[in-house]
Amino acid sequence: MTEEEEEILVLREHYLIPLLSDYGFKVSFATDSAFSRRAVQLLAHFDKPIDRLEFLRNEIEPMTFKSRSGLYDVICRDEHKRVFIVEMQTGNYTYFKERVLFYIFQTYCGLIRQGVDAFKLLQSTYCICIVKDAITKGEDYAQKFLLQNEKGELFSTLIEIHLVELGKFPYLRSEHHKIDTDFKQLLYTMKYAHTFDMRDPTEGIPQFWVDTWLTPMLEKLHQGSLSPEQRVMLEVDILTMRMFTLEERERLEAAVEKASIALTKKVTKEVAEEVTEKVTEEVTGKVTEEVTEKVSKEVTAEVELKRIKKAILGGKISIEAIAEMFEKSIEAILAIKQSLENEINN
Repeated sequence: MTEEEEEILVLREHYLIPLLSDYGFKVSFATDSAFSRRAVQLLAHFDKPIDRLEFLRNEIEPMTFKSRSGLYDVICRDEHKRVFIVEMQTGNYTYFKERVLFYIFQTYCGLIRQGVDAFKLLQSTYCICIVKDAITKGEDYAQKFLLQNEKGELFSTLIEIHLVELGKFPYLRSEHHKIDTDFKQLLYTMKYAHTFDMRDPTEGIPQFWVDTWLTPMLEKLHQGSLSPEQRVMLEVDILTMRMFTLEERERLEAAVEKASIALTKKVTKEVAEEVTEKVTEEVTGKVTEEVTEKVSKEVTAEVELKRIKKAILGGKISIEAIAEMFEKSIEAILAIKQSLENEINN
């Protein structure tokens, strides 16, 4: 959201708080509710419902200006002791994959208890990552990653990573009538719920928001129902979002400037090399041409001089005829004759 959109959300209380916000994520995912249980079940692609969620950490690390900007998470465990890490990230995806791997394996290793049956008692760990944008190649907006070999044979079921990229979600805001599963309802709600005016009958509110499993959660996100304390929390989150947006913008501008400088240097170097090469070729060609012409002239003059001397020594052709034959002056032929006589006498 832009700053203007955030300000509108504060002023117009009939709008919903975005799920893709720190406060919205806390309200929807950080408590054991019908919504959080159903959402985790859908995001982990379980067929059977989850009956209970126990949260292993009471507080969620909020999005802060100098922390892991744009990332908030919860860790919970169901009645079968399966552990779920639910993350929502709205930006700054640098080293995203590396961080996810570190996080899930750190959590998994932390489940080890002392005793003979320590490894036997280990339960599956699921990392559910929900990101605002599209960060991987391909068109799949929901992917599951497992531990398997090059033949696709499963190595273990104890580790699973589920990635949802809302930036790839193929349904437009106006296409809620095409949503045909609870999973798609969840993703649609995450992406678009905060853009609807809940009091405007012309908005065309999706039917799956009316008296369904999503309704209680949407009521919690309604700004008009906030207590003074909750409103303060929301305003702090909006301020934090603005700080994060500013930080992201400055980081992006710095990266663009750095890339621009590097590109300028590269282009300058390539142009300089190209110009140098071209000039070298031109100079070399010109010098070669001049040298060739000079040598050719010298060789031609030498051959001509030999032929003149031979004609003079033959004594059968007059000086005038030799001058006319070689297109030389009589004086030039006489000078060559004198030079030849000097050579013979010496």
